[in-house]
Amino acid sequence: MKKSLLVGFSLMSALLLASCSSTTSQSSSKDGSKISSLKKDIASLKSQLKEEKSNSNESEDSSSAEQEAKTFGLNEEAIAALNDKKYFGLKLTSAIKTFDDHGQSLVNSDVQSLSISNEKSVQFTFNYINYADDEGFLPSLQYFTVYGPDNVAATIVNQQEGQDSVSIGRSSNTTFWANFSQPIKAGDKVQIEFKMDNQETPFIFSAQVN
Repeated sequence: MKKSLLVGFSLMSALLLASCSSTTSQSSSKDGSKISSLKKDIASLKSQLKEEKSNSNESEDSSSAEQEAKTFGLNEEAIAALNDKKYFGLKLTSAIKTFDDHGQSLVNSDVQSLSISNEKSVQFTFNYINYADDEGFLPSLQYFTVYGPDNVAATIVNQQEGQDSVSIGRSSNTTFWANFSQPIKAGDKVQIEFKMDNQETPFIFSAQVN
């Protein structure tokens, strides 16, 4: 009788162990399947995020390139704006070899730093307008850089005719002179960059000398 009970108990134990083992195996199999599926989903998401980031960077680079490539010709206004609000405007109105009275007084000046010449100098005039700057706006010489046909930076003479800091809604003109590294004549192409301290991208003006 005891042997019969032991055999029965042993058989039940074996069946229970087999059942548990089977359940554990099935559970492990399901968990493994879920983990594998999650890994695939994560990998897919990473791939999508990487692709979106790449596309976003390409879009930003393209946008930056478009901003950097923008060049303003003679009498074309460059406008500084933030969130669609205009702050100031600037346009090149002349790049000439015919100097005004102020310019004539600087030709072959005894003061070397203020001297210009008929062969290597150009007179530039800009029109500027204040749209929304409460502090007034004046495009000072320090914000300009001039380049000749050889792409070498010219030397801007420390003389500026027209230094009115205009209030909102008003405009004015300013004139200055630049000495180039080589003789420059009518028809030569020059570029002027304007960049204030808070500007991310400079305004680039291009014109032929008259």
